[in-house]
Amino acid sequence: MHELMNRPHRRKIEEMPIAPILDMMVAVIFFLLLSTTFIEFTKQTLQPVEIRTTQMAQGPLPLSPKLFTTRTKEWLSLNLTWSGERPGHLKKNITNVDPLQFSKDLINVSRELATEFHQRFPAESNVQLSFGPDIFYQEIISVMDGVQSQIPNVLLTSYDEALRQQRALNE
Repeated sequence: MHELMNRPHRRKIEEMPIAPILDMMVAVIFFLLLSTTFIEFTKQTLQPVEIRTTQMAQGPLPLSPKLFTTRTKEWLSLNLTWSGERPGHLKKNITNVDPLQFSKDLINVSRELATEFHQRFPAESNVQLSFGPDIFYQEIISVMDGVQSQIPNVLLTSYDEALRQQRALNE
């Protein structure tokens, strides 16, 4: 009975190791301190820009010639448009009758368009080319070769412009 009367032993509560917690807190504090100073170093303050107005040049408006090449069921359509003081457009269609001769025909048709434009505007040396998504690579090269014979600087643009032009012509 003596054993029953004894008090049970108290469990020992182990002390939590505080050193790892302090190490972690020191690392977090240093990280926060350093990151706030880096934010301060990378913050840029710019002075407002001085606004100046300019007057439009009184010279002639740019032509911005664009040659759109699109495919329909019957033919390949080349549509050269330009803006400026005398806006206008030229259009030629070419059918693919003989596949062996088609590339040469396409070069000749695009050269005719470029020649006609160059005769009207001999000082213009730039043209933007836009091809529909269904134009083959060889056709792109043929049109570029024909145009560059008269207009040396060629810029390729997105096919979206060619599609917009084709939709506008169909409406």
